[in-house]
Amino acid sequence: MIKLIHCAILLLPILATGTEIREQVLFPSVKRSVQNDTTFFAGDYYPAESNVEAFPLIRHRILLPAGVVDSSIRVSFTPQNEQTLTGISSIERTGTESELSDPGQEASVLHSNIYKVYLGKYRQFQILDCWIAPTFRDSVSQEIRSSSAGEIVVSFEQSLLRSTSSPTSRDLDHLRSTVDNLAILSEYGTAVRAEPLHLAIITTSKTKKSLTKLNDFIASKSAHGFTTTVFTESDWGGGIGEVSADNLHRWLIDNYLEKKIDYVLIIGDPSPETGDIAMKTAYAYYGGKTAATDFYFSDITGNWDADGDGKFGETDDVKKTGGIDAIPDISVGRIPLYKTDYATVDHILAKSISYESESKNSIGWRENTLLVMLGYYGDEGAEVGEAIREDLSGTSRKFYRIYNRNLGGCDEFSITEKGVTAAWIKDSYGIVTWLTHGKEDAALDIMNTTYAKQLTDETPSFVFMGSCLNGKPDVPTNLAYTILAKGAVGVVAGSETTIFRQPMGNFRGMSYDHGLTHGFTLELAKTKPLIGDALASTKEKADMGCWKNYCAFNLYGDPTLGLNSSADPVSIQDAKVGTGSVKMIKRSNELRISVPSGTIRSVELCTISGRVVYSAQESGSFVTIPLQEYAAGSYVIRVESGSGIIVEKVSIQK
Repeated sequence: MIKLIHCAILLLPILATGTEIREQVLFPSVKRSVQNDTTFFAGDYYPAESNVEAFPLIRHRILLPAGVVDSSIRVSFTPQNEQTLTGISSIERTGTESELSDPGQEASVLHSNIYKVYLGKYRQFQILDCWIAPTFRDSVSQEIRSSSAGEIVVSFEQSLLRSTSSPTSRDLDHLRSTVDNLAILSEYGTAVRAEPLHLAIITTSKTKKSLTKLNDFIASKSAHGFTTTVFTESDWGGGIGEVSADNLHRWLIDNYLEKKIDYVLIIGDPSPETGDIAMKTAYAYYGGKTAATDFYFSDITGNWDADGDGKFGETDDVKKTGGIDAIPDISVGRIPLYKTDYATVDHILAKSISYESESKNSIGWRENTLLVMLGYYGDEGAEVGEAIREDLSGTSRKFYRIYNRNLGGCDEFSITEKGVTAAWIKDSYGIVTWLTHGKEDAALDIMNTTYAKQLTDETPSFVFMGSCLNGKPDVPTNLAYTILAKGAVGVVAGSETTIFRQPMGNFRGMSYDHGLTHGFTLELAKTKPLIGDALASTKEKADMGCWKNYCAFNLYGDPTLGLNSSADPVSIQDAKVGTGSVKMIKRSNELRISVPSGTIRSVELCTISGRVVYSAQESGSFVTIPLQEYAAGSYVIRVESGSGIIVEKVSIQK
């Protein structure tokens, strides 16, 4: 039995009523291998602590109803079909942390099905994050027990005088891919009408007046379905360095729900000490090591200084009572402005407009991915590259792979800056991902600011820099900003040294460098249409083993850009492509899609701004979409069958 207290301070009424949620969880079969008397368990998540045995963990997220009294929450787990595993001696860890030194953190041994339970918040929604161990070591007998299923029971008291904001279409879209009990959404009331996504541009009045392309950028966002608003220091408070960061953080807390802010684009100097819209300095690693971060403006429903010592973003402030829940509430990107270099910012804005407005008929090159995977020791980066390729199999993505090992029949197996630059220039790539050591102006053997000058903006890429310091905010010549200015349309890079584990072991789902490199590339290529959401989702889905990486990896560029152009979404609302026909029958709570002859191959339901909210691969003659999960409003439905592709507008009414 675990008692949890929520990380936000709420004024609660005295009257409450008790209730509970029961969730059945099925576990995958135990997969293990033995090498030299050491057992390796297969799984996507493992305990984050270095001295906890590497039993796999199952993550189960439970959406709580509105008005839950945080201090009343109790969680229990009952295993089912339990058995004892034999013939196991030592269990291999997934690795030890490596930065400048091993942190030597302390941890308890895993002696229970419940590893950890966190209570967090996504916007106005409370989420219980349960980490369950199907297999664990009994503390008395030392036997290893394993279950094939179990039941989570969450009991709580619920305020009788509660009130809550209704979910938006974006909320539904996010929660559908996050929590395991969507039925509870009815507790939050009827979904509000599907509205355009809101991009808030945060800048200063001087910058607003000095940029020549800002109005064009705003007009372009409006044409692509976004509500775009510029807020200057007269709105969010202004200041220099830490003062500016804290003022913006506080303003977002007070305004993001009322103003329905979904995305934030910061245009300003990110330097933590001297910037006019500074990144926040987070004490995100052991020994007082820091990382400048924009995640401070993304995760705004928790207290970043829970212990009140004036050091924001410490590991002690994360996933604790009253602390940081590490759930992004807003997707954030930034275009750095150094001194008065408005021309470079204008160029980046113009490039973003061009990228988003490119015709869908001419963006096939964005399906190409360049993987340059060196790694940090023993050329192990090739393994991450091959895992990316494997996990994107079945998609339309094409790969050009440069490793230092001829693994998987890669295209080149000798990594040099000259060779990487030549490959990048020769072809066009929607995504460029690398993994190596780094410093402010270089990624070891892969790219530096000198070679970056040879890149072009004809087909700019989204770039993930899996290397240290490439996005150092107080160094205007940092590699991330250099390539954002020429060669890329969005860059995710580390503001400080980032953390990896050695040896790597299983990296899927990990928040260390290998895991984030793998996870982000998959999110952007397969799951999330927009780069800001891809980064936010990567962090939310990771294992929280390395808090510093959550802070260090930031996005330079417009967070509302994606690989699939959303040009003129309205123009296709009533269009029909192909020779087939489709029949749609709307009932009170469902939309039934059918074709008179042949079979349905795929169905997509999109918002007017082009965001996919439902997709399915089918092989029958009809598919049923549950409408209760979507807000009222206009949508675009795309049906692909053996007879062709049909694109039609559909209106959902409540």
